[in-house]
Amino acid sequence: MSIQIISRGAGGREKLTANRTYYVRTDGSDSNTGLVNNSGGAFLTIQKAINVVAALDCDIYTATIQVGAGTYTAANTLKSILATEAIIIGDETTPANVLISTTSANCFIANGVAGTWNLRGLKLQTTTAGIGIIAANGSVVKIQNIDFGACAFFHMQLYGYAAINASGNYSITGGALYHLLAYNGFFGAYGRTITLTGTPAWGTAGFECAQAGVADLRAVTFSGAAAGKRYNVVSNGIIDTGGGGATFIPGNSAGTVATGGVHI
Repeated sequence: MSIQIISRGAGGREKLTANRTYYVRTDGSDSNTGLVNNSGGAFLTIQKAINVVAALDCDIYTATIQVGAGTYTAANTLKSILATEAIIIGDETTPANVLISTTSANCFIANGVAGTWNLRGLKLQTTTAGIGIIAANGSVVKIQNIDFGACAFFHMQLYGYAAINASGNYSITGGALYHLLAYNGFFGAYGRTITLTGTPAWGTAGFECAQAGVADLRAVTFSGAAAGKRYNVVSNGIIDTGGGGATFIPGNSAGTVATGGVHI
């Protein structure tokens, strides 16, 4: 007879004693443990893995959700975590191999979330309606090797003192009304390379910052071209290009500054 001892942390949560990886596959099941990378062990949905990680006390360790190749059509809600950071990772060499494709829904939303979620190696797209990534009300999301495909609304939206930080380079292969809409939030991409393929089109503008929203694009390298208005900065919003000038942000129509907005 064997006895399994599970360390319990805050509020009776399981407390990690080492880094842990959960697996998600298109042939998995949410009835599995998520701890084995095969059809009999992996979860079916990313949301199930998020829920499991949110129930842990990660202590000083990192929980990683490894998402296998394929298409995932469900929206995902990021939750508060007892951890410095949790990672959702797909294929960092070819992000399009792991496609999050939603209809009338957001790929990822973090609203009032404690802890930082790091999204890596995923392609995000929405049809009919929906946003690639929303960070709201103090939430922090990091992105790296993300491929932003066509989105019915925006690639990214920020509000309520939330932040999205590019911890690595990323790409844009599809258009959206906005690549970034930042109202009272912070987007940081300092020193990163943003690669555009296929001349994606901005329905409204590439970047819009308003109500003290900030986009830090200093030392960013844009590779490739886009169609549409470059930027719109109003109501005390700030876009800092580090002196890159009015044509720094990709597009083929001039940006605008109004009502206390600042374009540097």
